[in-house]
Amino acid sequence: MKFLTAICLVLHIATAKVTAGVVSNEDLQNSFKELEELVKADQIEKRKLESTISNLQHELESVKNKSETNENLIKEEQENMNTTKTIVTRLNKISKIGTSCSYIASLGNLESGTFLLDTDGEGNQAPYEAECKMPERTTIVGKEVAYDIDHCNESFCSEKNVTNDAPLPQLKLLVEKSPSCNQIVTFECQSVPIMMLSQNGNDINYYLQWKDSNGEFHNITGGDNCNKMWPQMRSDSFSLNSKSLPITAVRYGPLEFEWQKAKITVSKLKCDPYEEQTLEDRLDQLDVKITNVKSQIDHKITNLKSSLNSHIDSRSRSHYG
Repeated sequence: MKFLTAICLVLHIATAKVTAGVVSNEDLQNSFKELEELVKADQIEKRKLESTISNLQHELESVKNKSETNENLIKEEQENMNTTKTIVTRLNKISKIGTSCSYIASLGNLESGTFLLDTDGEGNQAPYEAECKMPERTTIVGKEVAYDIDHCNESFCSEKNVTNDAPLPQLKLLVEKSPSCNQIVTFECQSVPIMMLSQNGNDINYYLQWKDSNGEFHNITGGDNCNKMWPQMRSDSFSLNSKSLPITAVRYGPLEFEWQKAKITVSKLKCDPYEEQTLEDRLDQLDVKITNVKSQIDHKITNLKSSLNSHIDSRSRSHYG
């Protein structure tokens, strides 16, 4: 723009001089020299501008390459972080898997928490979630459940299944291995008994039962509050300690009248800790078995050698008679 303006100015001056009749050859030559100098200056300015643009483009390309490199590094770092998180998560899960709460504690997990237990070890049953209460190493499984008893007219006519997320064979094995397991049944009642004498006074009628892990029902006995048939809500609790736990169902009946109410709450399964054989103990037992088998084999070989030698001696004597 400056270059064009300068040319126009030079031409305007030359035109003015020609018009005024004062122009000479020297003046024209000077004007054209000025134009040539302006052209050269413009070309120099243009080359500088092109060089500057080229440098800027090069710097822009360099910045772009660095940006792409940094982006790739960031992606790689994110992938490394994700891999690390995955490893940490797996290690955390591994540290929270064991055959018992005692085993979990032996791994150094001394804080209470939720862990995956696999009581049958190498069996085909899936692991299950359980709470390990530390440092006692007590195992707590399942959740507390409550059921309102339906109105009905037959004995034990209102039955409620008690379900667990844990496989029943795993829980049965847990109960079998534990020194003691416990579940609490709480019966809330209004004008309904748990048990009472029959009209002849010789027999007892039972109304509340629980089903064990083998499918058998058992009467719940007692009920100091409910058996008094109070017209207000009362409750009785029963602690069940049995090798047939966990509770798989509860039932009650009859519950005939609308003003009668009953509700059953079943607690979580709670089991005392038990010690498991360590790997060292198992290896020691295996060594003893191997030693016993080797001893038996050696004994049989000795007997066979003795029998063979006796047979050879007998044949020799018979031959040389």
